Amino acid sequence: CPAQSISALLPDAEPVLLYRALRGRSEAEILCAGHAPQLDRALAQALGLRAGGAIRLKKAGAACVDLSSITPPRGRLVWLLEPAALRRLGRMAK
Repeated sequence: CPAQSISALLPDAEPVLLYRALRGRSEAEILCAGHAPQLDRALAQALGLRAGGAIRLKKAGAACVDLSSITPPRGRLVWLLEPAALRRLGRMAK
């Protein structure tokens, strides 16, 4: 699937815009890349947490969420990796 740029991933976008953009997609897996605080808020919303609470992505961090529902957004955290862990995985893949 070709990469797409959407305004729902801009730092000041409301998380609901991301979930609206995902609604109706047929892909089984979608990678979203964005910035804080938008991705933190989107993660919190999907996990049923307060924004700014327990989940915070570090710069260049990554998270995997298995969404069971888009409307309303509900899911479970599969993994959360800090940048150092991602670098180690990258070195192992070479």
